[in-house]
Amino acid sequence: MGSTDTSLSKPLLGSLVSVALALTSFLATTSSVRTLVPLPSQGTIQGKLEHFFEHGDEYDIALFGTSRVFSGLNPVVIEAELATHGIEARVFNLGLPAVGAYEVDYYFRKILDGDFERLRLVLVEAWWGLPISLDRNAFTERRVEWHTARQTIAAARAALTEPSWGWKERLKQAGGHLQLFGWRFVNYGRGADLLSPRPPPVIEEDGGTQGYRPWVKGAGHRGAENRGKPLSWSRPKVPASQLDTGVDFALYSEQAELARANQLRLVHVMMPGNREPFPVAELRSQVSRLIDYRPPPPGREGKLAHLAFLNDPALHLDNLHLTEEGASRFSQLVAGDLARMLKTTD
Repeated sequence: MGSTDTSLSKPLLGSLVSVALALTSFLATTSSVRTLVPLPSQGTIQGKLEHFFEHGDEYDIALFGTSRVFSGLNPVVIEAELATHGIEARVFNLGLPAVGAYEVDYYFRKILDGDFERLRLVLVEAWWGLPISLDRNAFTERRVEWHTARQTIAAARAALTEPSWGWKERLKQAGGHLQLFGWRFVNYGRGADLLSPRPPPVIEEDGGTQGYRPWVKGAGHRGAENRGKPLSWSRPKVPASQLDTGVDFALYSEQAELARANQLRLVHVMMPGNREPFPVAELRSQVSRLIDYRPPPPGREGKLAHLAFLNDPALHLDNLHLTEEGASRFSQLVAGDLARMLKTTD
């Protein structure tokens, strides 16, 4: 009987070893191939990131965020204003249209992994936004790209604890993140990109702007320009228990710790736009520095009088995006705060 068990176990053991070897070979191959997969071309990602990876040592300040950063902070204006404060610095805008908090975090970490010696200050936009929903844009190359194991775990955790969703929606969203991780892991649909020649990185069509591009009229958050109307100051009626909806405090806290470990100054900012409710005090306690640039409602300027000019409809194309003049004036304001940070010894 014992000899029969032994004769059966040998083929079984051999099969298990073969499966293990095949799986190990598959994992090693997919990991190797992933290093060759180019960054997504959507949303100017490829050009901006590849340019920065090649020229990162030429810049002192990097700006991360949504289209509000992309079209709201002009590096050329910031550099000129810093010069008036006696600070010479080169600035690059890494803002991306329709970006989410976890996608920003992914590229923030990639830049820090580059260990650029000249980089000394990083600005990251903080905002209230739910974890990515499984809409028609969920399974694009761009969404797949940032779903590393770490980012997937963080996003799935946020989805599972999102107070505004029921348990079915939480499971659906978390499962979507896992699926995106799987697609990234096996390099799903990227074969053609591996075989295609890679063009040299280009910052923007209107080169030389260091990652900044003015917002296009009519391409705003709600698809229409402001048309001279005052900005909306209505506050969504959100239950107190859901005020922190979509805010991943751990994500922002970890960014602050990572910046300190890399001996970088880090400032999180809230960009001009609708003054939606936001747990500012709670977030401020988690990060190195948080600056709220949302202008006060008209007639309630008080201590925020220096932001009142952002209420001028002439400086806005829509409720989230500034005109070129608005971006220029706002960039000067931000540069003054960055100058004070750079002059301060921690």
